[in-house]
Amino acid sequence: MKLSEQNMRILLKELRAIIDTHAAQTTRDIVLTDAKDLIQYPLDGGLTREEIIALKKLKVDQTLTSALQKVFVSNAAGVIFDLFCLIDGVSDPNSSTGWTGVMLVDEEEGRGHYDFLHDEFFDSSEEK
Repeated sequence: MKLSEQNMRILLKELRAIIDTHAAQTTRDIVLTDAKDLIQYPLDGGLTREEIIALKKLKVDQTLTSALQKVFVSNAAGVIFDLFCLIDGVSDPNSSTGWTGVMLVDEEEGRGHYDFLHDEFFDSSEEK
């Protein structure tokens, strides 16, 4: 089984919307909040007091807000692109031996589910 055209289009559209939403929210968080809860990953990567102070020193205006949002969108899109390169088999992981590749396919009805990747993502960050 492969990924259907319909599911591929829906997935790509949703990913673009998620990227835009996260970029806008992160920009708002930098501009409007104290930024202490800004970092979700890596788990031990919270902002230091000095980093929070540095963010507060930014001269925030519409131009900076727009620029930050574009940078965040571009960064997130690059991550998704690299993920798709791994899934498509046009690149290999740099950090693992024994990689056999992965596939993104339509789910078969009635088939059991696998370990959830979104749950495993943060837990696996300690495997550096």
